[in-house]
Amino acid sequence: GNVATTVKDETIVTENGVTCIGFTDLPSRLPTTSSSLYSNNISKFLLSIGPMTTKVKDHFYIDHEDEAVRGMLVLENGKMMWPAPLPPPPPPTEKKEDVVVEEAPIDYRAPYMQGAKNATIAASSILAF
Repeated sequence: GNVATTVKDETIVTENGVTCIGFTDLPSRLPTTSSSLYSNNISKFLLSIGPMTTKVKDHFYIDHEDEAVRGMLVLENGKMMWPAPLPPPPPPTEKKEDVVVEEAPIDYRAPYMQGAKNATIAASSILAF
């Protein structure tokens, strides 16, 4: 590592609680970590449609109102459940009449005229002295 407290092939915790990881084989550890994270996500997702929703052991309830669960459901008791029904459209909003705002015409010539006036005043004041 790039820290003085890093020890090769060891993980240490400093006295102020900072964890320094000195693994030299970190790239070879990543596939295992990513696989366990992915499997954790899948198992949590599957548990979200089962006993974790009802808090009753051995009772598997499929929540048809949950968008994620309903989207993954293909068959239920031999009945085709895919594709999931579309969510209801948002409620209509009141249409406001478009108010036409007239834009003031832009005078593109004004900055150049002001610059010319300033230059004329400066030149005439220099010539006057």
